[in-house]
Amino acid sequence: MGLLNWRVWAAGAVLALLAWSHWTVYHLGRDRVQAAWDRDRAETAMQSIIATERVLTDHDAITKRLRAQNAAAAAGRDAALQRLRDISAADILPGDPAPQCADQHQRDTELYRAAVARALTIGADADIDRRALIACRAEYDALRKATP
Repeated sequence: MGLLNWRVWAAGAVLALLAWSHWTVYHLGRDRVQAAWDRDRAETAMQSIIATERVLTDHDAITKRLRAQNAAAAAGRDAALQRLRDISAADILPGDPAPQCADQHQRDTELYRAAVARALTIGADADIDRRALIACRAEYDALRKATP
């Protein structure tokens, strides 16, 4: 008999309406909050990507500038080394001495020859070390690129 009372049916309808409205509002609110959160995350990700690209661009520019400077310095060093290699003892030693200085000239010539020979030996050793350094650097760069 209690189920036939209109108040029971009205209370049930009010409860069903409240449940439906709360469920709908909950899901709509959740979707709005999720959309706002997704939008914030996407904006943060885009800012991060833009900042990363800017840093990479700056890094690339600095790398290109440094490589150009290194190439110019290497070319200058190579030219200076080649000029040193092209110098012979005859270019360094003075011409014919006066007759009264012949003895001194002979001693000076021997000293100069020894110094030039030592300098050329040092230059040759430096060339060997430079080639070894270039090969080592190339190996290091290759291994660094191969390592994740």
